[in-house]
Amino acid sequence: MTMHLAQGMTTIRKRKYKPVMTKKNIAKWEAGLLVHNRNCKRNGEPKLTFNQYVDLCHGITTKVDIRADRSRFKQEKSIAQKQIDEFNKKYPSVPMDAKGGHNCGKKETMKYTGDLITGIATMHKSNAVPVMKGTTQAIDIARMRRG
Repeated sequence: MTMHLAQGMTTIRKRKYKPVMTKKNIAKWEAGLLVHNRNCKRNGEPKLTFNQYVDLCHGITTKVDIRADRSRFKQEKSIAQKQIDEFNKKYPSVPMDAKGGHNCGKKETMKYTGDLITGIATMHKSNAVPVMKGTTQAIDIARMRRG
């Protein structure tokens, strides 16, 4: 024999019961209301009254105007939309100089004049070392042996 409910009966509770107003429950709801209103103030939302808070705790809701919620809602842009905005961003042009053109001339090539370095010496296994003027580096490198 199987366990069945009678036809038309259900085990799902559909009715929401009214909250019982006892001193203990009222004190608990008042403390919760203070915390809830503090968080609402931080989030920029309107405060609730005691009766509204009790209804909120027990799932009893009033009909809310959807248009009011939409007016406060602002959707954040996705990462792809932020990248597209960054790509399409307008950057200002380079300012013109007094002659009416840009300073875009060719850079002069760099040449070494030989003021500081006399030459290049090889120490060990093609390790190139610069030799400076006014020092005895060339003599020291020439006397160096493999170790």
